[in-house]
Amino acid sequence: MVLLKDIVPYLEKVVNGQSEAVTAFRNYIHAFHFPEEGWSPKMVLDFFWECLIYPHWQQNRKTLVSELRQCLVQVQQAGRCDLELEHINWDWDKQLIELQSSKDAQEVILRFLQKKLSDQQQYKIRLIPEAEHIYGIILHLATQHLEVRVYDKRFTVESGELIPLRDCYRVLFDAQLNLMEGYTFFLELGPFVRTRFRVVKGLCDFYATRGYLFKKFQVIAQEPLEMIPRLYYRLKKIESLFLKKETNPLYVTTIHSLERLLRQIKLQEPLNAKETLDLIVQAKNALEQVFPDDKLLHFLIKEVEEKAQVISVNWSLHGHTFQEDRSTPSYKSDIHAADQMIEL
Repeated sequence: MVLLKDIVPYLEKVVNGQSEAVTAFRNYIHAFHFPEEGWSPKMVLDFFWECLIYPHWQQNRKTLVSELRQCLVQVQQAGRCDLELEHINWDWDKQLIELQSSKDAQEVILRFLQKKLSDQQQYKIRLIPEAEHIYGIILHLATQHLEVRVYDKRFTVESGELIPLRDCYRVLFDAQLNLMEGYTFFLELGPFVRTRFRVVKGLCDFYATRGYLFKKFQVIAQEPLEMIPRLYYRLKKIESLFLKKETNPLYVTTIHSLERLLRQIKLQEPLNAKETLDLIVQAKNALEQVFPDDKLLHFLIKEVEEKAQVISVNWSLHGHTFQEDRSTPSYKSDIHAADQMIEL
């Protein structure tokens, strides 16, 4: 078996800044695969699919394919290895079809998922449309695991059928709705920002790219999810799809913390400057990225900011930290709540 670590050095030599197509492929391999992985021709096809969302590559598709083909032929010769290039369809001319109707897009995605899961008997599917994404929530009844796949309205044609342009963006949750550890997941964090991440023992390895060249945007190793705001709030947004606000830990904690801070301001209690400012930033992130239409959260943030400015909080006082509000009940969600919401 040919490993990626065996061919990457030759790929690096070929790149040499001469070809955008080769540079993009090199960056893509670094970002979304591991050195110990075995080479597969499918990696090239997956790369082509990812490129198709970028206007640059839509307009330069022939250049993308021809230059990458030339590159891999050189790598194969230099490395004296078989990359099975004959198994790659170099006449790759897939169409990009964007459906305007969310209802039509959901019907296509539902049929796609039903066909994909045809060998599984015990599952439930629910689709949740939003402005930019369509979430496919799959409850695997045998394992009680919840799988969330993220799609949009862009499709292509395969064997005469419409299929989602990309089917790699997904996350898995266990029966207690905790993110499953030890798995490698891929998500889109923003326009043209892709990430690969994996959590093991509560610590996350995170690699993000940006743009049509898949340039390294941010790399973080062995940090708690909370220390990676872009990813943390994206995951919280996904969790909010199957959690009611009153049982959503992020929402409940944020609301209680803001209310507690307002009480402290009203009583003119000393406040810790850093913790107060951190709370305001976290609350704004929750509002903008997870609960964008929540009036109560918006009101509380506005009140905190206004009152803190009006009374000119004495930030020089130190030694005070917020105490845990023990009156806050524990909201330990389980898979049954998701099961109820996923009923078709």
